[in-house]
Amino acid sequence: MAEIEDAGAADAAVLGGCPCLADGAQIEGTSAPRDTLTLTEVAFRDLPGWADDHVAEAVPSFLRSCEKLAQLADGAPVGSDGHGGAARQWRKACRAAARVAADSDAAARAMFETEFVAYAASGTAGPTGKLTGYYVAEIHASKK
Repeated sequence: MAEIEDAGAADAAVLGGCPCLADGAQIEGTSAPRDTLTLTEVAFRDLPGWADDHVAEAVPSFLRSCEKLAQLADGAPVGSDGHGGAARQWRKACRAAARVAADSDAAARAMFETEFVAYAASGTAGPTGKLTGYYVAEIHASKK
C-alpha cells in the first residue's frame, strides 16, 4: 500500500473547490482541503467487470503508446515529470502486447495480468470519487 499526499495547490483548487477570487487569488484565512491518495494492490479478478470486459479493445491503444516509447532511450523518463518510470520499464509489456491476437480478450487479459499490477485507489472519503484523465485528439484536416 502506498500513500501519496497531494500538496499541489492547483490540484486542490480544482478538485476541492477552494474559495478563490475571480483572478485565482485565494481568499485570506482559508486553505484548500488536502486529501491523501491510498493505493492498495488488488487482484485483477476483483476489479468490477474485468472478467466480462472486452479487454482486447485496449491493446491497440496501448500499442500506439508503445510506438512512442520505442523512440525513447532506455533511461528516458515517461510522463512529464517521470511519474511513469523509465522507458526501459515498459519494453517487456510492449513486446507482450504485440503478441496478443487482435480479437482475443482472454489473451489480452492474460497479458495485462502478467505485465501489470492492479491497484484500488481511495482517498479520505473512501474508494468512491472522480478520477479525471486527459487526452489530445488528433484531427487530420486540410484547407481547400
